[in-house]
Amino acid sequence: MIHKNRLYDEDKEMIPLQVDYIVRGNSRYRKLREEVLKRDKHECRSCGMSGNVVHHLVDVSIIFKANNINTIKLAMNCVSYWDINNLVTLCGFCHSQTKKKKEVIIYPVGEGLIYQIMKRRGISL
Repeated sequence: MIHKNRLYDEDKEMIPLQVDYIVRGNSRYRKLREEVLKRDKHECRSCGMSGNVVHHLVDVSIIFKANNINTIKLAMNCVSYWDINNLVTLCGFCHSQTKKKKEVIIYPVGEGLIYQIMKRRGISL
């Protein structure tokens, strides 16, 4: 696999963080990312603001550990890593909250926190 003009051996064992970094740079991941953003209308599924971060609901570290992933090839063949239903769009702020291990509630598209507040106040879009 080529990532940032560097060729990587798909069978070489690596730490999971490195595998994830390399896999996210390939065209298959970029296509999946765009599908998620399009599905979610570039809207943060938590607050409803504009979002451009694609987030795994089940953390990648958990997926990799559960599936013993330590090579690019294993990551490329891991069904749960590529499951679009495990991915949501978030804004930068809401994504940062997940990194701080704070709970972020995921709403359906068009029903994020901003929409909830506006609805309670009788404001329509």
